[in-house]
Amino acid sequence: MLPQIYSAEIFQEENNKELLIKLIHQLNKDFNITGIDKGFEEDISINELISQLNTLVENLMKNDFQTYVNLLYRVDVSESKMRQIDDIEMEKIAQKVTSLILIREWQKVWFKNRNL
Repeated sequence: MLPQIYSAEIFQEENNKELLIKLIHQLNKDFNITGIDKGFEEDISINELISQLNTLVENLMKNDFQTYVNLLYRVDVSESKMRQIDDIEMEKIAQKVTSLILIREWQKVWFKNRNL
């Protein structure tokens, strides 16, 4: 069954550490293709990953909106879910977008690894 949402607790379990690494690889791949010069280290904790990704998303929203849009397109974040974000504070919007990015990237990893 496809997980509709990811949970940081998923990656705390020892047997799921490999999935976290695959999630990081997927993020790095999509960021690289988008032209974002940021890579996440394989040994990063899920909480630090979320924090760094959130900071990056907020910076892109403020300083490089075209790259931000390209990233959302590359990751394939749902337009309908983006429209559902009803906050006006940049910080809260960035947090929700970060969550949508992680959910979509997690879905990609899960699909690729569901039969392994």
